[in-house]
Amino acid sequence: MTDQVQVRAFIIGWLEEYAKARAMTLPAVADDTDLLESGLVDSMGFVELISAIEGRFGCEVDFGQLCSDNFTTLGGLVASVASPCAV
Repeated sequence: MTDQVQVRAFIIGWLEEYAKARAMTLPAVADDTDLLESGLVDSMGFVELISAIEGRFGCEVDFGQLCSDNFTTLGGLVASVASPCAV
């Protein structure tokens, strides 16, 4: 079963690699951190993150079915992904 702890850990790890590849240091990321507005990822990076989540958890993220209005925040994305990707 995909739970929020697994999803959060995967996203944080992905963000660390994304930042490292761009010679950046990943700051602390709270649940209310907006990944796009904070500049942690750009729109293409966000799409790459969603693709990585789909590949890792073997699910398809349907943007029309996301269960959070704030899915670009860490907490919102975790909550939105954990349920649809539960197996």
